[in-house]
Amino acid sequence: MSSGADRGVRSSSCGCGGSDASSCSCKETKPHQPLVFAIGNIGYDFRTEAGRDSFVQLMPRPKETDPQGLRSSLPANPYNPLEMYSYLAENPWESDKLTWTLTMDNTPVYALEAEIPVAMDWSRQIVVPDKGAGSQPGSPTDHDQLSQLLDTLSHPPVSFVYRTFRDAIKGQVTAVSEGIYEISRVSIPGVLTDRTVQLYSGQIVPVVQVQSRGLFTWAEGDLVDAVVGAVSDDIKTNSTPVTVTDADLRKYVRAFLDKIYYQFRNLGQSSADRALNAAATNAFLFGDVIKNGLLSAKHVPGPEDRLYSLDTISVSKSPFCRPGSNCQEVRVTFFDPENERRARVTYQFTMDVSEPYAISIAPVHVFTEST
Repeated sequence: MSSGADRGVRSSSCGCGGSDASSCSCKETKPHQPLVFAIGNIGYDFRTEAGRDSFVQLMPRPKETDPQGLRSSLPANPYNPLEMYSYLAENPWESDKLTWTLTMDNTPVYALEAEIPVAMDWSRQIVVPDKGAGSQPGSPTDHDQLSQLLDTLSHPPVSFVYRTFRDAIKGQVTAVSEGIYEISRVSIPGVLTDRTVQLYSGQIVPVVQVQSRGLFTWAEGDLVDAVVGAVSDDIKTNSTPVTVTDADLRKYVRAFLDKIYYQFRNLGQSSADRALNAAATNAFLFGDVIKNGLLSAKHVPGPEDRLYSLDTISVSKSPFCRPGSNCQEVRVTFFDPENERRARVTYQFTMDVSEPYAISIAPVHVFTEST
């Protein structure tokens, strides 16, 4: 695997935990507690046999029946994400009895603990039955709304962080189509503590205190659909002479996302890595970059009837920044795969990563570069 320098992604010398942080105006939580913004999947661990067996005894038995109509006599399976989700939805106070993990390629890299919550969160928005003229007492609509309200109230509230973890383990195994799941990845903003935990396998991982701001789950399929729809609309509206099917567009977009997720994957600790991860999880910002990047031919003299492809992504410290901030420039460059001598098109935007929740502080700038 190539190094960060080979990939064009480098750590900033000025940033929380950076080697030259003392000479810069960078805001840190604590010198020994650097910030983290990582991307991966949510998992959970029991750490000990006793911890696992406690869930086996407390969780209800499966409700499935065999072909003879007899109820299953098998014990609960705490390793089944769907069973664990159902149990935690009805018993949210059990959420902190698990050791939650962030995994990359099924390998735990962090143990996750939620920040102290200031309020609880319901599983979904509480909708009070409508008593307007369009809904009469006893009508099917009234019964449906009341049933939904009672179902929501039957699941006790829990902190936003633990609810997100709970929803993620279910969404990551719930397929919406072949190879596409309700939740594909999760972004983890927080503070890297000086503590570690030993998992059931014996692996020792550092502990991250997760904050709710910037904690997002998203479905890759929805992002792909949104970008494909935007590109198709742009081609039709502006009469762009690009002949491409939606299936080919999906391949382009998926290849783009796979390069982000796999070639540039990282632990999200350095300023540059946090800026890259935060940009990749900003659906509005990055979705627009993907759409315009594929249609970059319109910015360069030459034929416009072809799509550009992702070339490189680089991150560098911004030469200008607000006092007390840590600004990183993210550059996404596209090239013409059918003519490598044609000018490349770069989209540049600035991310402020001085807080666990990174923000974009400048509009996207577009310019061409030599090959």
